[in-house]
Amino acid sequence: MRLTPPPITRTEDGPEGGEIVRELPDARGVLLWGALRDVLCWAAAPPRTRTGLFAADGSTIRVREIRTHLESSDDLAVPLLTLAMLTEEGDSADTARVVHACRRLARWAEACGAPGTRLAFTQAAALVRPEDASLALETAQLVRDSGDAARAETWFRRTIKLARNRDWANYVWAYIGLAVLYRRLGNLPAAMALAGRALRTATRHALPALEGTALHHLFVISSDAPDTTKLYGYASAALKAYGQDHPRLFALAHDVAVYWTDQGRYAWALPVLEAVVPDASDPSLRALAYASLARAAAGAGAAEVYDRAARHAWGFLDLLPTGAGRGEVLMTLGRAAALAGEIDRAEEALNAALRISAQRGEAQVRMIAERELQTLHDQHREIPVRRVETVSAVQQAERLVVDLTTSLVG
Repeated sequence: MRLTPPPITRTEDGPEGGEIVRELPDARGVLLWGALRDVLCWAAAPPRTRTGLFAADGSTIRVREIRTHLESSDDLAVPLLTLAMLTEEGDSADTARVVHACRRLARWAEACGAPGTRLAFTQAAALVRPEDASLALETAQLVRDSGDAARAETWFRRTIKLARNRDWANYVWAYIGLAVLYRRLGNLPAAMALAGRALRTATRHALPALEGTALHHLFVISSDAPDTTKLYGYASAALKAYGQDHPRLFALAHDVAVYWTDQGRYAWALPVLEAVVPDASDPSLRALAYASLARAAAGAGAAEVYDRAARHAWGFLDLLPTGAGRGEVLMTLGRAAALAGEIDRAEEALNAALRISAQRGEAQVRMIAERELQTLHDQHREIPVRRVETVSAVQQAERLVVDLTTSLVG
């Protein structure tokens, strides 16, 4: 039997869990850092050696520290007290309780806008229960969105190994996650192959919702690739698989409209994006939706729509951490401003997108930002180069405009 390869758990220098005290430079950060170190030490030790792993008074010290700095009603108190008992319980500790405590701390960190802390405790849960494909997948997705591509790939590959023949949904999600990763890195052939593998598996094992997700990603990847003959077929099939109330319908409509905007088909993109914006739930999605609407409106010469959408996008951008999605929003706002003739604002947004994408290894955002900045420096307005559409493709696109807007507005 082949062993599941160990994932990469960290790539940065400095102490394990250092991101926690950087994000939370107070007593809470120190308590969380200590808890993480205890969990990682406990998880790495063979079960028979866990008793006696910590100092005899370790749990007493941890509990006293927690009660000194936190009220009993604090959301951190219960999960931290649970983890403090690891130092006393050793190999008799309940793994399920440890995982639950780590996940509670990860959710708390997410709500507090501490992505590094969220990732640290999500990964800790995956290491405590190394056979759990869903925990490995969640870790992979968070690592990918943190910009650490090499580390993310090891977690996606681990998920695939754990889920094969046991959990086909997570198996498909892992291939989709890898496809997203490779697209961000600019490797479109690999991304297409991985998304195709996800689609075939979802179809073979009767997972229609995941068929829709795989088809959706095949559309997105194809929109970047030279061969677009199957492009609208993927989009229409994804829409059919999703159905009217699917939570990913918003994202599909947005991605199709962005493709049309890239092609200068503003009349197709505008009604879809105007229907998309009300469905955007969290700030990152809403910021991107408004930025995309601003770009399409600028291209169409709809000045009032552009002004309103750009103002909203910049407002939501202020709510976002420097993480996944921020670079794409800034890049889109820069392109919108360039189309509207606001050169200074375009340069500001594109340079910011360039910095973030370089830090996070997002090749596609970096490439577009560099190209748009060069266009600005050459004093040329962005002029989309339309792909030649056959009569059949135009008819498919016009049907998609109606189908997408109808699905979104109900």
